[in-house]
Amino acid sequence: RPAPRLEVRDDATVVADRGRLAKAIGHLVQNAQEATPEDGAVEVRLDVDGGEAVVRVVDTGCGMEESFIRDHLFRPFDTTKGNAGMGIGVYECRQIVTSLGGELDVESEPGRGSTFRVRLPLAPPTMETGE
Repeated sequence: RPAPRLEVRDDATVVADRGRLAKAIGHLVQNAQEATPEDGAVEVRLDVDGGEAVVRVVDTGCGMEESFIRDHLFRPFDTTKGNAGMGIGVYECRQIVTSLGGELDVESEPGRGSTFRVRLPLAPPTMETGE
């Protein structure tokens, strides 16, 4: 809790290992849920921007300080969860997304929540239709 809500604004096809991509997005959703009270909101939004598929994981959770994002968030083995995590989740997400030719970034404000944005290149049109 809170249960994530899915909003698909555009259809998009990307070239990716389904399991690895699902792991990355699933981890971002889990982090959003852990940072958000049960009466808050977690949304997953998919749309197309230019030649990229954009998946946004948006939460109304506790948010993060800019210094934490800059100095700790994308570093391996750096966690705020004490013994509950190994601190490789967001680092590994970024590695997966980068290996697929994409980018992972975040906007956050303490007390207002966070938005993680996964940008991936769209598949060439011939791959979308299977021709």
